[in-house]
Formats: sequence, structure tokens, C-alpha cells
Amino acid sequence: MIPKEKIEAIKKGIKLVDLVPDLQPSGKNFTRQCPSCGKSGKGKGLVVTPAKNIAKCFSCDFFVGDAIDYLMKVDGMDFVPAVEHLAARFGYDIKEDAPPDRASPKRKHQLVARASFCETQLAGSGLTSEDVEVLVRDGAKETRHPAFVRGTRDQYGRVLEGAGDDMLIFYHDLAGNPVKYKDKSGKFLDLVRVRWSNPELHKDKEGRPIKYQSPAGSGSHLYIPERVRELYRHKRPIQRLFIQEGEKKAEKCCKHGIISVGIMGIQNLGYNNQLPVELQLIIQECDVKEVVFMLDSDWNHLSENLKVADQVDRRPLSFFYAVKNYKEYMRTLVNLNISVEIYFGHVIENDKRDKGIDDLLVNTLKGSEYGLREDIDRAIHDKKGGGAWVHIYKITQMPDNKIADLWLLNDAEQFAERHRHRLAHLKEFRIGKLLRRFGDDGTLVLAQPLLEGEEFWEVLSSMTRDGNEKNTLSFNYYKAWQFLQHRGYFQVRMKSGIEEFVHVDGKIITKVRYIDIRNYVTSFVKEIKRIDVLNMLYRGGPQYLGPEKLSHLETISPVIERSTKLSQRLYFKDKFWDISPEGIEEKPYTQLAQHVWGDKIIDFSPKLLPEFVDVEILREEHIQKLNLKIAPDKEFSLEYSNDAENCAFFKFLYNASNFVWRKSAEETTNEEKIEWCRHLMNKLTSIGYLLHDYKNESELKAVVIMDGKISEVGASNGRSGKSLMMKAIEYVIPQLYIPAKNKKLTEDQFIWDGVTEKIKNIFLDDVRANVDFEFFFPLITGKLKVNPKGAPPFTLEPEDTPKLALTTNHAINGDGSSFKDRMALVSFSDFYNEKHKPIHDFGRNFFSEWDDQEWNRFYNLMANCLILYFRSLKNAWGKTNQGIIDPPMDSLEKRRLRQAMGEIFLTWADAFFTRENLNFRQPRQAMYDKFVEFDVNIRKYYNSTKFGKCIRHYCEYSGYHLNPQKANEENVMFLDFVKEYPDRSFFGSMDKSGGIEYFTIADKHWTGR
Repeated sequence: MIPKEKIEAIKKGIKLVDLVPDLQPSGKNFTRQCPSCGKSGKGKGLVVTPAKNIAKCFSCDFFVGDAIDYLMKVDGMDFVPAVEHLAARFGYDIKEDAPPDRASPKRKHQLVARASFCETQLAGSGLTSEDVEVLVRDGAKETRHPAFVRGTRDQYGRVLEGAGDDMLIFYHDLAGNPVKYKDKSGKFLDLVRVRWSNPELHKDKEGRPIKYQSPAGSGSHLYIPERVRELYRHKRPIQRLFIQEGEKKAEKCCKHGIISVGIMGIQNLGYNNQLPVELQLIIQECDVKEVVFMLDSDWNHLSENLKVADQVDRRPLSFFYAVKNYKEYMRTLVNLNISVEIYFGHVIENDKRDKGIDDLLVNTLKGSEYGLREDIDRAIHDKKGGGAWVHIYKITQMPDNKIADLWLLNDAEQFAERHRHRLAHLKEFRIGKLLRRFGDDGTLVLAQPLLEGEEFWEVLSSMTRDGNEKNTLSFNYYKAWQFLQHRGYFQVRMKSGIEEFVHVDGKIITKVRYIDIRNYVTSFVKEIKRIDVLNMLYRGGPQYLGPEKLSHLETISPVIERSTKLSQRLYFKDKFWDISPEGIEEKPYTQLAQHVWGDKIIDFSPKLLPEFVDVEILREEHIQKLNLKIAPDKEFSLEYSNDAENCAFFKFLYNASNFVWRKSAEETTNEEKIEWCRHLMNKLTSIGYLLHDYKNESELKAVVIMDGKISEVGASNGRSGKSLMMKAIEYVIPQLYIPAKNKKLTEDQFIWDGVTEKIKNIFLDDVRANVDFEFFFPLITGKLKVNPKGAPPFTLEPEDTPKLALTTNHAINGDGSSFKDRMALVSFSDFYNEKHKPIHDFGRNFFSEWDDQEWNRFYNLMANCLILYFRSLKNAWGKTNQGIIDPPMDSLEKRRLRQAMGEIFLTWADAFFTRENLNFRQPRQAMYDKFVEFDVNIRKYYNSTKFGKCIRHYCEYSGYHLNPQKANEENVMFLDFVKEYPDRSFFGSMDKSGGIEYFTIADKHWTGR
């Protein structure tokens, strides 16, 4: 049974602002869509009031009184599971207290407040809040601020001091002022790191829990304890300065006389290949003589969860490079005439399992902390660097290979022996580039040893003049190629005719450079300890393993996996997804029948989520029930899963499809909501089309992504998020990016430089309105001739040509069915603009600042786009044999027509076609003469032919009719046409009499005279 007082502590202690997702600031309160009635917007939706810790919807009176109440009403949890969930998430102890001691009856009246995570962390390192205060001077005024405080960071990246139960760490410079950094929007913010109380809820792209997290783009900074700041302020000497990994370690060491600064991680000492200026100043002003870089006791451990074929020396290598870089950074001080002795050290593993130097001070050396300084002195003056608790190495003049020897990185056999207890269970593992294993006799052997016929050197004996035998080595090319080909190194002839070096690992083909092949061979020779052979290779250089010689490797013709009309595969680092209209099937690479290029493999291991979007076609009964004025079986109703609503990129597409965002939910009509759904389906199926590398002859189109807002010709809306959609494609399939604002884009003979059969998408970014779109027809529908720089031209067959997508702030000019049939339009609303950007909604920059969960949702979304595209194609949701759902076309077509006419013509036509100039027959030439009188320079841009086209465009744009007294091209008369198509413009055939052409521009009042 959960004690009542602990339930009350959860109700009072957990803030709804820390629990409720997707909150938007609104004055002193926060808002979001109501989970009960679904309403949102100004004066609508769920309002969370932090001051009272309650939430209420003023549309449906839905009310939440505390965190437990929220989980029960919104997530449908029962009471006890809701309490247990909140306790686990926010670190509350809900166990029933032990029975009170009857000898001390007062205890039952004593209630001890639960310590915050921050207090627990500080106490665990033997620190108090007073130990970590920062002295800040403002003129003559002095104040003290704690550097470690309770707080958290919300989903928008905002620092919430005093909220939640994580730990905030504030950084200050040498003067005690807050350290500032510049975020992506250009604002200067205080640098605050967060130590998550539950790292499992915060994972990186590799799925590893994150303990400490810095704001994105803040860079690497030095943590300076107040004790160091005080010494610097008074220029007091520091004989020995320690560099610790972590802020608490630095504070704890300073408390006990081990003067230290903190860094954010072992690889974060330098920034942009330079030492922090603050560290240089401390060393210079405090006359530091020795600098010691301290590591934890796990400095020589291997990574956790090692798998077969993993590179097992990766973690020791990272520590080696951290120490190597530290030494190089420190040696740059010589340029400032500063000379220091350089050391690095580590805590020695002990029975109490003290990991860091702060653990050592709190546990083993508690009560005798100052004895650690003596132990460090002993270690520094000991020839071998040995102390009782720490080991110190002097590396001022130590060469890098000797530093690497500390981790046994130069001797694979010794390395494997040291770590045998971790490696023995692995069938195979990599040390460096080579795959190894333990043999039957327990010795380390190569997983693929040198076989008979692969020894690519020969020993030649000869006699010298004085009669002595002399041995020399000779390189055997045939055996060398056998050796390489048995290990997967070949050539592949590309469509360009150029042969590329590749490495084949199972069914995965990866392009390699000749230098990669040479390095593999030399690494192998080092492993078998044939220094004589290694010297031969070094002396021979490209003579043996240069690109010309390696061109004799066998050329193979692997069969590459291809998608079908209704299937596509997405390849990840340890599996692939087979995607079809039926859904996603996850498979291991052992089930691949053919080969796949390594370029297509995404460096991520996703987890399948339920489908994001449930699509319902609106039938006649739905339309009547909702009183909609739309055709049946042509529009959609969409429902979204919880994963979809939590997916940043899906919400971005959803918002960018909202053309009625200025209206409240009540003001938005059902027809507008249906259009919103169509815009979203248009984006989702367009993404699916671009990700599908099959060329369907019935749907050969370029995806044209444009602003949907109608504006004056020449006015560039922009900032609507169009390029983000194409940036997403780059993270899924190989893409060639081409900035396309150049006026002479289509005149560039090398425009397709970089295109190969491995490229699956070409992205032309920011195309001009007057681009010659017909130039792209061969790429869209047929063969593509590629003229690469410095290489012969070649032609890609239609099945190998990439799909084309372009973004533009304008409409693309052009007329005719061929022009329209080759474009799939995607329209972005102005929900996002230069004042309101995605980062304002999501608090993080897309892609670069996503964690593991966000990437997982993103890749599931991309797969769902393919599913929707396939279902649309299979079930003819749009047009027959077309999977892309067209957007609502009215505004896009008006934008195109307006651009085709130009603002000058539109201004003249609006003024000219008033009541007196409508509904009667006029000579075309007389009308043109009146137009050119409007502006003396008009003739330069509008000849008579273009004027005629503009008249036709204007009729379509304004809803007028042209020559209604004549039948149209289908021989249909005006009155019959408007009965069937009341919302469309009628275009009668040419009206010519006596050699004079006439125009009749008619409106709805035309009577046929």
C-alpha cells in the first residue's frame, strides 16, 4: 500500500508543466490541444496554470487537478499504476516506511522532505550548496549564486529552474559572469548543462543513455570552480593544476586542496583545435608548473555490450586520442613562452569500486581526503608513476607510440590477452582493421589467416661476389590479388564506364580508395610481424599497391537489389525493412538475395512503431452527414497515432499543411479541414514517391515544392519550410544537392556532375520562376546524359536516373499538357515564415539536435510515407496509376496564372475589364493598343501573341469566359458547358471575321448577344 503522505507529495511536487507534452507559452500560462474535445487556438484548448498546478479546457470544461489525475483522465491509467509511473519518472520513493520505533514515539510525527536529485548528487560527492557557490561582482555589489541547482529543460530546450527533478549546472567565466553562447537563431544565452535524473529517457542517435547534455551549438567550455577563480583573481601561484572530466569532480577536488578545472568530456578539452582561453590565462597568471589530466578507473576498459565483429579497441583508442590531443594542446603553450610539465593519470581500481577521483574522496579516503595529495606527490616522483590510489604518467616528452603502449594498442596479442575475459565469448572481433579470434589452443589468430597461394612475397636467394648468400624479397602480384579478392576487394564497372575499387562484405558493396586497400595490406603485414615485408611495401610505394597496379583486380558485375512497382526497401546498419502496401516487414541481411550499395545503408537501428496514419475515404454517406460540398470517393479523413503526434517532422508537415491557421477551430469549416487533410496527404505521398526508386511509366514527374500563398509576382514569401522536406530525403536515400538560384542554371554543361546510378534523388534548391522547365524533361521521363568534370560523358538508362525535386518561391512558368503532366505540385502554407520558424515550435533544430527517439519516429514516418504512396497507387486514391495525391489546386493554379500574366498585365486588366468592357465583342488589336498605352515600355515584354495568352490566363484567373458565342475545342457550346462545370471558365474557339480577330470577355451576366 502506498502511504497517503507520499501520494500527496507526488500531487504537490510534480508540476503539470513538466508532465503535459506539447505545451505552448501563453503569458503566464501554457496551452495545447485539449485531449478531450480536440479544440485549440486562441481562447480554446487546454490551459495549464503553473501557479495553481491545474489544467482546464474552457471549451468543454475538461479539468485536471494534479499529475495523477492527468494520467488517469488522458492516458486511461488506473490510480496505482499512475502513481507508480510518476514515482519512477520523477524519482519519488513510494515504498511504505518501516514501522516506527516504539521507544521513540516522536518519530511518527517527523516528516522528512525528500531530497532533490541535485541535492542527492552533491551529497554523493561530499559537497554542499555552499561549496559550489559562485561569487559575482556587479560594481561594488557582491552576490553569491549556486552553480548546481534543481531544475530541468523542457521539450523546447528552455531552462526551467526549480521545476522537475534534474540538475542544472551553470557555467561562469573567470570574472564570475555567466558564460554565453550563440544559438542557431542568433540569440546569446547563458550556458546551462543538465544532468538528467533518468538518462534512459534521453538517448543519443546510437541509442545510448545521455547523463549530461549541453545546449546544441554551445561548444566546449571550461568549468571553473570558485576556488580557482579566487586564486586567479589574486594571481596566487598554483604549482599543480588538475583537469577533471566533470564539474562535480573539479569542485570536490578543489574542496580538498587539489586545484582543478572541469571539462565536459575527455574529448572536450579543446575547441576548434585550441585550448580554452581561460585555461591559458589560469596557467599564465597563476604561474602553473605542472598540469595533470585525470581519468577514471575505467580508463582501460572495453565498451559494454560487445557483439561479434565489433572493433573492440574503439574505446581504448578514444582514451588514447584524448590524452594525445591533450598533450598536443599543452605543448602549444610554448608559443606563448609558457613551459609546463605535462602529466596524465587515472584512479587505480580498488575493492570499493571507486570510479572517479570524487568517489575516492567520498568513499575510501573519507576523513583522510588530504592524504590523496600526498599520494599524488608520491606517484609523480615515482619512476613508474605508481601511487596507492592513483597512477600518474609524465608525458611531456613521451612519443605518441609510447603513450599508445599504455593501452597495448601497438600489440594485438597483448591487448587481447589483457582483455581475454571480455573477448573469449566472441566468435570473432576486430582489433584495428583486422578480424580476429581465439584459436583452439587459446592463442590470438586472424579470423581469415594467410592461406596457401596468398603469400604475396617471395624470398630470392643469390650469391654475392665474395661468395656469401644474400636473400631479397620480391612482390608476387598474382598472389597479392588472390589475397585481396579472397577478402572481398574487387573492381566494379560503373555506368560511367569508370571502374571503382569496392569491398564486398556479404551482400553489401562499399566503394573504397586505393589507399584503403594499401592500408589494409600493411595492417595485415604488421599483424603477422613481417617487418621485412613491410619495409618492402614501404620502399615500393605505388609500385606494388598503387591505383595502376590495383587496376588488375578482378572486375565483378554484382546484381544490385531493385525495388518493384509496389515495394521498396530501407536499409539500416543491422537489418532492412521490406515496405509494401501491406506494411513493413523487418528482415536480417542474411535474407538479401542480391547486393546493395553501402551508400544506401542508414547508420541507425530503428524499432518498428504502429502505423502513423489511418486513412478513410469519404463516401457519399459521410459527405451527406457532414453536409460537405465535395465529390464522393475523392477526399480523406485522417486519424493519427500517438507516435505521429509526438513526431516532430510529422507535426511540421501537419502545420505546413495548415492554410487556415489564422482561424480558430470553431471558425474553420469542414471543407477547410478536408483541404488540410489533402495537403498533408499530398506531402506524405510525395515523400513516398521520392523515396521509391522504381520508375513507374505512368507517373514520371518532378516534385515541385512551392509556397501556396498567392502573392504579387516577384514577391518571395519563403521561409515556409520547403527545403526541410527535401533535407529529410537526404537522410534516407543518396541525394545530390544543387543550389539552383543561378540564372544560367540550365546552361551549365556540368550541371549533373556527381550523378551516378547510386544517386536516387536530385534536389534543385530555390529555382527561379523563369527556369526552362523543359530542360528537365529527359531526366524526368527518359535517359539522362551526364557530363562529369574531368571524365568522359555517359548516359544513364531511365531505370537508373534519379527522381527530381525542386523548391521554388514562385510558380514555374509553362503551359500545355506535357508541362503539367511532368509536375507533381506540393504546396506549403505560410504557417512557418521569417518570424515564426520550426525551432519556435519544437525547441530544437531538425536533424542535428534530434535524440534517438526522434530519429526512430522520423524513420518510421518515412516508411509510412512509402506505405501511403503504395496504397494510393494500388487503390487509385487519386488518379489511376498515380500514387501522389494532388493538393487542392485552386490557389496553386491562380499563382501560376498570375505569374504567367505578370503584375503589369494584371493591373491593367483589372482596371480595363469593368462592366463597360465585358460581355461584348472587341477587336483584339484595339484591345492590345489600349494595353500598350498603359506603359511605354510594355511592347518590349508583351507582343501580340503573348497578349493573347495573357487574355486567356486572365479569364481563367478571374472566372471569366472567352468567346462564349463560339463552341470550344470539344464542340461544346457555352450554356451546355456551364451547366456541367459551373465553376470553370469557358474558352470558345477563335472568333475571326474579315481578317480581323475579335475577343469577347464575358462574365456570368452574358446573355448571348
